[in-house]
Formats: sequence, structure tokens, C-alpha cells
Amino acid sequence: MCPKVKFAPRREYALVYASSPETTLYESNTASQFFNDDDMENKDLKIFLVDDNELFAYMLAESLTHQYGFEIRVFHRGEDMLPHMEERPDIILLDYQLNSLYLDSLNGGQILKLVKKFPFHTYVVMVSSHEDLENSLRLLELGASDYIFKNTECVEQTAKTLLQLKELIYLKKKARKSPSSLL
Repeated sequence: MCPKVKFAPRREYALVYASSPETTLYESNTASQFFNDDDMENKDLKIFLVDDNELFAYMLAESLTHQYGFEIRVFHRGEDMLPHMEERPDIILLDYQLNSLYLDSLNGGQILKLVKKFPFHTYVVMVSSHEDLENSLRLLELGASDYIFKNTECVEQTAKTLLQLKELIYLKKKARKSPSSLL
């Protein structure tokens, strides 16, 4: 059975299991016509998730793993994730309000700035309940690849973004190996 995410009232999250999976986003993604799924698997991406809300982090990681095949490493503080940057993650899913439980923690914007200082490229996707348009635009200007609001479509939006970034990563790797292969 494939897990399906259901959002309960009062921002509590629960995993429930559906008897039949829906069509995956990858099948409906129009850009997938240029992308051979055999070339790069979802599990081939190195993805970090940083969120101080342990229940939400677990729900998102489990949903993305079971529904889409991504393997995700979870951290609850940005400071705990930073020493693992030497592993060169492809993508980081980063909460903005990381200091809501751990008051001495850096927030997602501060972690984003630190990640962008590393000498290699990592895509950073902000995933937050902080719905401030000005702040969202500021984080995108700082280098975030996307900003996803924690709402009822969060898992699907995150999966869609991960699939699009996977495609981009694949094409960049292919271009480095053989630039003429993209023609």
C-alpha cells in the first residue's frame, strides 16, 4: 500500500494509507518527455530536510520516501546539518522558522546564507508555514530555489519541485560529461 498524507484539523499531521495510489506527479510532468527515468533514480539524490517540528519532518520525509522513492536525511536544527555539508547534498529542504523550538538556533534565512558560502552548489528549497510574501521574495533573492508553504498541498508541491530539480541536476551532470549529448 502507498501512504497518503491527510491533513487533520489544527495543523496536526497524520499519515494514513490509501488502498490505491494516485497518478504520480512524474507521470504528469510535461518536462519528463525529455527525461529517461532509468538514467537517474529519485533515491540517487542526496536530500537533507531541516525542520525543528519533528512530527512535520517525519511526515514529509516518510511521504516523499514512500510515495516518490526519495531518500531523505532529517535534521532538526540547521547547526546540526551544517557539519554534514561535506557530504555535498544535492538539495536541502529548509524550514524558515528553525528557532521556534530551539530559541538559540539560527533561522532558515541564516542557514541559507551559510549554505551558499560552500564552494559547491546545493539547491535550497524553503518549506515553511511563514507566509510572508516579502520574506519569501527575500529568501529567493538570497538563493533559495523555491519557497513552499506548509499547507494541504505541501507534499505534492515539494515532490514536484524535487522532480524538477532532479531533472535539472541530471541535465547538468550529462552536460558536464558530454556537452554535445544535449543537442
